[in-house]
Parts: sequence; C-alpha cells; structure tokens
Amino acid sequence: MAIDAHLNHRCDIQRAETMQDDYNTDILTWKTHLADVVCRLVIKEERVQRTDEAERAVITTYALMMRAGTDIKHGDQIVNLVIDGVATPGVYRIDHIKPRRAKSQRHITCTVEYFHDRR
Repeated sequence: MAIDAHLNHRCDIQRAETMQDDYNTDILTWKTHLADVVCRLVIKEERVQRTDEAERAVITTYALMMRAGTDIKHGDQIVNLVIDGVATPGVYRIDHIKPRRAKSQRHITCTVEYFHDRR
C-alpha cells in the first residue's frame, strides 16, 4: 500500500521571518510557507510527569509524516491541522526531522511539540 493512502490529514506550514518594528527592534513574525499540505499526525508517546506542586502533567510526543520533498525545517510550525474534517486549535512546532537512510524516500517524519497558545 502506498504511503499516500495514510496521509489523510491536512495542515499549513509556517516559517518565521525577522522583521523590524517601529523602534527598529527585530521581531519574529510567522508567515504561511506552505498551505494545505497532506500529512498524518500520530501520537508516539504519552507520559505523566510529576511537578513540585504534586500536579501531574501529561506530556505527549507526536510524529508528523509528510510526502518526501516537502520543504520543512527545524523551527517551522504546523497550524490549521485538519483531522477527519475537524480543525484542531493550537500550534505544533517542528522539534526534530528524522533522517531517512533508505535508497528511496517516500515520506518525511518529524517529531513535533504541541502548544495550546498561538505564539
């Protein structure tokens, strides 16, 4: 079965650009780099971490797969993720792009981190 059959989610990829504000201070702005990219987001690991206040924080690691040749790099962020026709809120930031060592590359796999708050 081809990998394309499994890439049934859609997302937009944003890339940071440095601009200057009215006071000539460098600020980062996020611009849409690629729109409506086919992908697949899967949960790789969930673990519970205790904090000093005896709270239990759930930490989830995701993997994002995209077609080979997609222009993505560390630090980009994924927004407007649509899974089964439902848009998910928040931002997924690209943490690591896993290298492929096979003769032919059919997809790219990235480790992503989820943020509820945009920026």
